[in-house]
Amino acid sequence: MPRPSCQYCHIIASNQYRLRPSQQAYVMGYPRSVHGVLMAISIIIFSALLFSRGLSSYIAYGIGVFVVGGLISQLVFLRYTGLRQNIIAMQETPIILLAGLLGDLASGPAIANAPVPAQFAITAASIAITTSMMGLLHLLLGYFKLSIVIQWLPKAIITGFLAGAGALSVRASFGLMTGEDVSFALLQSSDLALKCGVGVLFGLLFLGLTARVRHPATLPLVLLAEIGLFYGGLWLLGGNVPLAQQVVLAQQTGWLTDMGVVSVSFAPLQWAQALSAHWAVIGAHLVAQLLNLFLIALVCTVVLLMNCTAIGLALGQPQDFNRELMASGLTNVLLGAVGCPPWFHSLFSSVLAHRMGVRNRWGGLVNMLVCVGILLFASAGINYFPKTILGGLMFFIGLSLFVDCAIVSRRAFPPREFAAVWVIVLVMLVFGLLPAVLVGAALAWGLRVLRG
Repeated sequence: MPRPSCQYCHIIASNQYRLRPSQQAYVMGYPRSVHGVLMAISIIIFSALLFSRGLSSYIAYGIGVFVVGGLISQLVFLRYTGLRQNIIAMQETPIILLAGLLGDLASGPAIANAPVPAQFAITAASIAITTSMMGLLHLLLGYFKLSIVIQWLPKAIITGFLAGAGALSVRASFGLMTGEDVSFALLQSSDLALKCGVGVLFGLLFLGLTARVRHPATLPLVLLAEIGLFYGGLWLLGGNVPLAQQVVLAQQTGWLTDMGVVSVSFAPLQWAQALSAHWAVIGAHLVAQLLNLFLIALVCTVVLLMNCTAIGLALGQPQDFNRELMASGLTNVLLGAVGCPPWFHSLFSSVLAHRMGVRNRWGGLVNMLVCVGILLFASAGINYFPKTILGGLMFFIGLSLFVDCAIVSRRAFPPREFAAVWVIVLVMLVFGLLPAVLVGAALAWGLRVLRG
């Protein structure tokens, strides 16, 4: 996940986890299994986030498309990337931005009152168009060797957009905890307030323990512990009621994820067929969003180049940015055709796998195969996963990104540049992505002028 200045970077860039030759077999398998588990969790979270607000019946479709898209991306990317330790993954930045845009669009009366298949069509088509735009943009930038454009953007502006993405993630996490669009008025409901409170507590546990215990096993272990705490709490609070009945009640009251039967099979043209069938209802609204979808692709391009820079520095090996753009471009053009969100270079996965001994191109593909195995053979268990923990994970991701970029980064910038970070965050939260991009461009020009 794109965290150029995150709390993990100094950990994964160190030699702390270089093990002895006698431990190489363990080293080669452990990070891949951990990454595969985290990838499966990410796919579930991202699918639930994009197919929310009445589209929960399509979450299984989303998981299937994301998994098959992930297999396609790993096979294509490992062939064309220039650095064999590069690992590609689905990133939270485009998911969060897409979820925010789709949420604003769904709140409009024209789409809110449309039939559910039409709402699915505009959601799935927006995902496919954004991924395709990003792929074409990367191919053009790589072919014409224009990766140098990132040098024009001041670091404060890029940091502001990442902090804004984190803030949007925190806001979106409350909807994931409750399954509803949460507002201050709705939080007066004791049930929603309790769900949000428990989710925030789980998120803070993730944040505190991963910061304090700096080991790659911390996150999955904390996740297992929180699941145990949740079901232990059900058992204690249930009194004489059997735990099985408590679980059924928790499902009925919205505490547990209800995805039905999860399958990795999918119809690759389902999004296009739905778009064609409902074009008369959603066509004008989708066309009106093309600029916003392109801006999401543009922000993701900046994040990709930042990740490539950080990976190269951490591994001590130069990156050919134009080649990486071409590899990402080809990958995402193919993913757009099947309706999958963007996949691109993962800073955390690439550097952690390198420091734990993975030295070949197959690491990302093995991670994805582990993920597929989990979703194939443990899909029934997904329906018993607490929503508050899923929301807590999203809260943890967003809050850690926001804290790193909007608070900890204070020492890295002079006052006026740090002020620009917060201006972009506030504009993204209040007015949306497009105004934030316009303000960010104006601030970038202003900072360049002030620097002389």
